[in-house]
Amino acid sequence: MCRTLGISLKSERIQIDMPTSRELEIWSNEARRKALVCEHCLAEGIEKCDENLVTHHILYKYKYPQYALKKWNAMVLCEKHHKLLHSQEGYRKD
Repeated sequence: MCRTLGISLKSERIQIDMPTSRELEIWSNEARRKALVCEHCLAEGIEKCDENLVTHHILYKYKYPQYALKKWNAMVLCEKHHKLLHSQEGYRKD
């Protein structure tokens, strides 16, 4: 079940469902099962990298919680490229 976060916008109150950690874990595991290699490494022609794979939100879950569990919002990266991506974008690790 999702947690609800209330956000006020110009005196209107909207409700946004925040995914639970269990829901995010299921989303992440499903994405990693489908991807066998880091998408960045694959784009560089590396067919197998030695690092652990992690699932990255293309649209960050803390900015766009309504898209946090969407399959199209997943990018599978090795830990090295995930850290690099976050350091370049200036966003926190999520």
